[in-house]
Amino acid sequence: MVLILETKFHIVNILSDEYIMEKVKSGNIDYMTEIFNRYNNQILNYFFRLSGNLEDSQDLTQSVFLRLLKYRKSFNQSKSFKSWIYGVSRNILNNHYKLKVIKIEYSEIADKLPETTFFDDENDLKLYQSINKLSDEYKELIILSKFQGLKYKEIAEMYSTTEASIKNKVFRALDKLRIIIFENE
Repeated sequence: MVLILETKFHIVNILSDEYIMEKVKSGNIDYMTEIFNRYNNQILNYFFRLSGNLEDSQDLTQSVFLRLLKYRKSFNQSKSFKSWIYGVSRNILNNHYKLKVIKIEYSEIADKLPETTFFDDENDLKLYQSINKLSDEYKELIILSKFQGLKYKEIAEMYSTTEASIKNKVFRALDKLRIIIFENE
């Protein structure tokens, strides 16, 4: 889908992610630059929030875009691009940390955060420390839905489950998070 906005000064083309990926899929890999520009920081934040390691997060982010190019023919335009790229990211992260347990002390890494990730104040730091106490699944669901802005439908596509199941799990994750936060006060 192409939406053209005309302004007083110039015409701006706004292309959907799915349209751009279809161009990449058909061999026009120059369009991959736009995908990279749109998602590089988001994917980096996703990895960093889950791993706490900036160098690994940067390497993993690069791997995502290489994998998108390699498997571009497998993209299905009828599905959400956002859920596809996060699904690829999730698989890369799972493969990378297959045998490791990731637990982060955010207070130790607050000064190493990339510019696109931040703690505004002490409350943000406490929130991240509390999120870290959740199970890996709950932690990922909260990060995807509340910090990365994925819709429940997109997360459901990633997990190959129903939207209702994801809503229920996110509700339970938030409920557990509330308990953790109130225990620490």
